[in-house]
Amino acid sequence: MFNLIRKITKTLTLKKQKQKINSMPKENISVILNKKITGNEMEKIKQGLTPKEMEDKWLIFSENNFIHFHRSWTGFCIYRAEYKKTENNDFVITKLIINRNHRQYKGKDNEYDKKIFEYLLDSLLLKKNVPLPIKISNSTSKINNLS
Repeated sequence: MFNLIRKITKTLTLKKQKQKINSMPKENISVILNKKITGNEMEKIKQGLTPKEMEDKWLIFSENNFIHFHRSWTGFCIYRAEYKKTENNDFVITKLIINRNHRQYKGKDNEYDKKIFEYLLDSLLLKKNVPLPIKISNSTSKINNLS
């Protein structure tokens, strides 16, 4: 009974959060991704992530074979990943759509965005202990405030 109440509460909270989000803007780019996901991992991903505190920076949910990554404070869609089921009942993320509206997201490096997406997926949804990708530019720096 407790699990049912918790599931209903999470569903209602997610619906409330989804009312505050924005669609992926027209200024976006699609990149090919080939990230394999087991059936068990996909079950965790489909549970999504609903922000509970001010420190929680992401709203993540799965809908119609897409995983949506929205900034929790602004509602901006930063990443939208398409996945497909494989013949052996696992999954593969085949395409990553990245926000390129400079008013919503400052990222410009497709390869780095792919790494950040995978980091967020692995660390926030799959609870894996993975290092934050380091962006190499003129000076080596880490991107802060992403997790």
